Amino acid sequence: DEGIDNAKYINDNLTKLKSHFIEKVNDLLREGETLTKDLIIEIPSTYSGQSIQKNRKEKQFNFCDLLSKWIEKAESGKILKDNGKKFSEYSFKNYKTLFKHISEFEKIYGSIKPRTIDKKLYSNLLVYLREDSDENYADGNLGAVIKNFKAALGKLTDEYGIKFPNYNSKDWRVIQSNTLSTALNLEQLNTFYHFDLNDKPISYHNIRDAYCFNAYTCGLRVRDYQKLNKSNIIEIKDEVSNDKISCLKYVQSKTGQEVIAPIPDVALGIIKKHNGFPTIGSEQDSNNKLKDIGKWCSFDEVLYLRNEKGDVIQTAKQYELLTNHSARRTFCTIAYLNGMDTIQIMNLSGHKTESVLLKYIKVTKEQHALRMLKTNHFKKLNSIKTLRAI
Repeated sequence: DEGIDNAKYINDNLTKLKSHFIEKVNDLLREGETLTKDLIIEIPSTYSGQSIQKNRKEKQFNFCDLLSKWIEKAESGKILKDNGKKFSEYSFKNYKTLFKHISEFEKIYGSIKPRTIDKKLYSNLLVYLREDSDENYADGNLGAVIKNFKAALGKLTDEYGIKFPNYNSKDWRVIQSNTLSTALNLEQLNTFYHFDLNDKPISYHNIRDAYCFNAYTCGLRVRDYQKLNKSNIIEIKDEVSNDKISCLKYVQSKTGQEVIAPIPDVALGIIKKHNGFPTIGSEQDSNNKLKDIGKWCSFDEVLYLRNEKGDVIQTAKQYELLTNHSARRTFCTIAYLNGMDTIQIMNLSGHKTESVLLKYIKVTKEQHALRMLKTNHFKKLNSIKTLRAI
């Protein structure tokens, strides 16, 4: 009879629950715990196998508090990177921004607990960032938040031994930026550099020259460029020619990597002209002025961004895409087209992987083919004598 079977099932489970309850009470008494009301209430939730201590630890888990403590310890040098070095200011800035996002997220979606960090939380976090956050996020910015959240989980596991049983890194896909960008070729960069700005305010000269110095030299990130002063210029000796070579030496704020880049004569001329590095002021204002200069230079080719199906999803004139950051793309693109190998470019630009670097290089299929013609590989192939016709 179905009713009898159900009653037997319920009674059996009640008996097991009673035994579990008595066992856990005895365990707590042996451990010297005081049997408070709150502690007794926790016992039924451990019936699935989780200990009271673990259950209590999960309830006490506070993501933002732990992240804040981790940041404080890392800033004081009590926590170091795997290579024994201190974390960069850039890293702290990212984690503090993440702290702000998660604090606001929890006000809407509730507290994050170790067991709730799963695929559903990933979806909720994306919805929050896209729809509920005060900031207007592009995909690249969303990807940065997800990347930093994943990194923070690793830091909390390493430092506090916390495990996240339902977390699967593969479910937390870092969204890649899919926006239209540009780079100048060498001819355009020279046009940009020589464009007559004598009737324009001095700020236009400074911003244009800073862009050109960056694009000619090594493609610094904007925040690294803004920290430069004359002490960043050094001389190294060429052991073959005995000549002294002026170089730019600095440490990247994002990676902590030291970069030493030879400064070409045209870039040295910019430093001499300004008696130092030209200033760019606020990033927004300088980006707008770069677009003005690009328009005056007639960089008005229409560029297209297509999706995976080949459909056009964004268009813009080239000058509309000019920013301080595009100087970095310009350097990488020109260096590549001039035959510099990707390892050398990465040495100067500070990109950690070739795959990331290649996203910065704006080269058409035709330009790739023409570059191949300049390689020793293709020259050797062309030096082979052709067979006579039969």
